[in-house]
Amino acid sequence: MRTMIEVIILSTIMNTMAAAEEAGEKRVIAVETTVYQFFSGNITGNTSLTDDVYQGIDRPALDHKTRLIPWVLANPENNPGAMLKADHHNWRWDGEEEPVNTREVKKIMAPRVRQYLGQPVEIAIRENVPVFYFEKRPDKLFDLKHKMVEVGMTVDFTLEAGQAGRIVLRDLTFTFNAIGEREPIEGVPLEVGAPITTSKSYTTSLALKPGLYYGLLIYTEGHGQYIIRVKVDEAGDEAK
Repeated sequence: MRTMIEVIILSTIMNTMAAAEEAGEKRVIAVETTVYQFFSGNITGNTSLTDDVYQGIDRPALDHKTRLIPWVLANPENNPGAMLKADHHNWRWDGEEEPVNTREVKKIMAPRVRQYLGQPVEIAIRENVPVFYFEKRPDKLFDLKHKMVEVGMTVDFTLEAGQAGRIVLRDLTFTFNAIGEREPIEGVPLEVGAPITTSKSYTTSLALKPGLYYGLLIYTEGHGQYIIRVKVDEAGDEAK
């Protein structure tokens, strides 16, 4: 999984390096994106936003189902061993840098990528999983078959210069691909048919101060709950 993440990031950088140099843009931004997934229960607690993450940009029109909420101070309690206290400078899970109770919450990816300002970034973690299913034959018997299905998560955005030294993550989009329902089989009440993959995306834009941690809390429909930590910073003049 780690190798695939690195390959996807590198291909994005190589494809956009020439375009950035042609445009005369030499500023490089480092972006850290750490994704934590909660496996059970609801994330509860208090959040408070102490920074205007929409300064100079249009505030996204998020509906109640999306609930992608930017926050920097939080104390959500899920289950023992999964308490997070976070601010602009430190994130601690029960006093530790990483979650203690990995049965309830787990870090699923933490890539750090450099990219030229004005250019797009795509980060992905994907896995091909085998899925077995039944297929009904004309003689009303069944064949057991299997296929490989790609599941995972993709994060993409475009880096822009914002007001007052901020860095804008334009159209920051989280896309979740998973196995949803099964194709129905006539006369069979069980869900044993061919798998149906689902894809759901959540999009916002954020204007962030360099060097500070920000958090996103995402309640997805059928794909779990996620806390995402993001930090942007100046990274000199060379993308990697």
